[in-house]
Amino acid sequence: MLNVYIDRMFCENLRFAFLVTLVSIIILQTLSSQRGWAANINCPNISSTCYGTPYDDIIFASSVQFNVVHGMGGNDFIRGYSNVPNIIYGDDGNDILLGGANDDTMFGGRGSDKYEGGFGDDTILEDTINAGYVGTLLNNDDMISGGEGDDYIQSGEGVDRIHSGPGNDFIYPNGYYRDFSFDTADCGSGAADKIFIYSGDPDIAPNCELITNLDR
Repeated sequence: MLNVYIDRMFCENLRFAFLVTLVSIIILQTLSSQRGWAANINCPNISSTCYGTPYDDIIFASSVQFNVVHGMGGNDFIRGYSNVPNIIYGDDGNDILLGGANDDTMFGGRGSDKYEGGFGDDTILEDTINAGYVGTLLNNDDMISGGEGDDYIQSGEGVDRIHSGPGNDFIYPNGYYRDFSFDTADCGSGAADKIFIYSGDPDIAPNCELITNLDR
């Protein structure tokens, strides 16, 4: 029964797939391959902090009140709702984090995470070195879609794929420190996107209007 519910929620998520980038569609499609969920958690309709378990969870933020959501351990699927801003922490594990229509803030934590910011001016952070996770280069390859809005995206260690979507975005594909990885950052259709890279890294930055070399 839980697998049927998961597939039903996957179909509901696809209803808004035409509003987001190709990267977002890939993120949503990965949900149907996940099985063996430990818990299905609906955060309470009060302003609160909502926690997952140490295992693989499905977590839905409140649809009427502001929530801070922590996935804790495991490979979690966390969805924020559209009518309130969301603060989402994936924590450890290979997580899928979906924002809504407001200005969301998402932290992936350790693991190869997938993000969809949705609408709004979102902040997406995956800077494992700055967060104190030194030495986690392996298995930290992230896929990030900012969606519409003026987003701030900061990935970290690993080979990351970023599509910032429509809007004028700020992108740091290496976080605060260079990792010499091969990142791809597509700035999307904005008119004044800014990306900050190191000259020695083999990063690709198509559709980025303003490129800053951090080595200078």
